[in-house]
Amino acid sequence: MRTTRSIPAPRSRLLRSSRGEAVKFMSAEFELLDRHMPGFEEAVRSIAFEQREGEGSNLLRLFKERGGVDTAIPKSHGGKGLDARELVMMQRAIGALSPSLAVATNMHQFSIATLVEMAKASSGVEWMLLQAIAENGMLVASAFAEGAPGASILEPFLEAEIQGQDYILRGSKKPCSLSKSMDLITVSIRVPSEGGHRLAVALIPADAPGIRVESFWNSPILKASESDELVFDGVVVNEKMISYSGDKSELDHVQLSGFVWFELLLTSSYLGAAGRMLEMLIDAPRASDADLAFAASMLECSASALMGLATEFDASEDTAARADLLGRILLTRYATQDAINAAVSRCSEALGGMRFISDPEISYLLAATKALAFHPPSRASMLANIRGWLKGEAFSLC
Repeated sequence: MRTTRSIPAPRSRLLRSSRGEAVKFMSAEFELLDRHMPGFEEAVRSIAFEQREGEGSNLLRLFKERGGVDTAIPKSHGGKGLDARELVMMQRAIGALSPSLAVATNMHQFSIATLVEMAKASSGVEWMLLQAIAENGMLVASAFAEGAPGASILEPFLEAEIQGQDYILRGSKKPCSLSKSMDLITVSIRVPSEGGHRLAVALIPADAPGIRVESFWNSPILKASESDELVFDGVVVNEKMISYSGDKSELDHVQLSGFVWFELLLTSSYLGAAGRMLEMLIDAPRASDADLAFAASMLECSASALMGLATEFDASEDTAARADLLGRILLTRYATQDAINAAVSRCSEALGGMRFISDPEISYLLAATKALAFHPPSRASMLANIRGWLKGEAFSLC
């Protein structure tokens, strides 16, 4: 009978400072995670790697049980009220434990952040939903536009037909993380309006009639993120569950803040996955100082840049400032993609061929960390936008 093995916590996770004191790699991130989700790290590390990252993984259930769902919800709405800086740290720790879980929960946190921004900007039902999510431990999936070659990240795939006070949704989102574990869905849709259509956000229960999940994700990499196709076949949404956000060419404050959250937490998730590789190298008996220093410098510089940007985001509600910040975040994300590739490649080489052959986690992390480049917006799609922004134009995702 084939047996699986759990991946234990590293023996030390220690680097040495110039004064000879022990310094744990990512210690602040794991301490924050344990403070807000007690016992979660230990519970995850006790599960065999293949079971963590494979289909049927129970990590999302653990995430709910250990208090991860409400971390981004303000305390005024019953949540833990972590700010962007703290969530960047937490997401990095989760990425080191499970890349699949980090990708899935990133979409939950993005959805929550969007609801929080909507609650600030309207007198609608968002605040009640946030309270219900916190009280009931609900996972929220995001069915926003992404994944179509050449398509705008702001262009929804779903059409909404108006029938009285209801909107009838048809279309699909693929891939859609959390497709099997979601309780609520935030959906971007096209709503007919005079002279064309408007972009809107709908809030839908996952068990609403007309919603079904179809198999889509064929790769074994990040399988546990539950990123399959979500089909909307005549789903009825009452107008009270619709929040308008204007024309796609004009990023309003809600959209803008949501994308800042998305990019910050996404990049941190993959930094965490790369950090797991460095964690293994730190624990390797023959790891050289040169290899450790190279990989650590790549990852820690990227992490410091993200932390600084998250701190700026926390300090300002100004729309123009956040638009400028989004441009800088994207530059940091693309630089981080390169840093991750360099660090993970160096770590795998330093760990050696026999370790690569015997430990499937190494080849998995080599593949999984590449996926940051596949999330929207791609570097290639933003080149003209970045050029214009560097020359003084307002930053745009269109």
